[in-house]
Amino acid sequence: MGFWDGLQRGLKGESSHGRYETGGKAVRCAHCEGDTFDAGHAQLNTAVSTLMNVDWINPTAHTLACEDCGLITWFTKAPERLDD
Repeated sequence: MGFWDGLQRGLKGESSHGRYETGGKAVRCAHCEGDTFDAGHAQLNTAVSTLMNVDWINPTAHTLACEDCGLITWFTKAPERLDD
């Protein structure tokens, strides 16, 4: 999810909190085994692109932060939110 998508969801009152799955399996926290997360994304910067001030061309990773313990798990493919 990009910045504008996130902003639009926030303005509509939509939340990224919930349960997720990836690869056909429900995501569980590796630390506390929690099953609710806050979805986000992070820029994967490299030294060369930062030096040239073109960080925006780097890929983005998808993240899920456990709502119980705060552990952040990174994904290259976006996890799917499960409907509650």
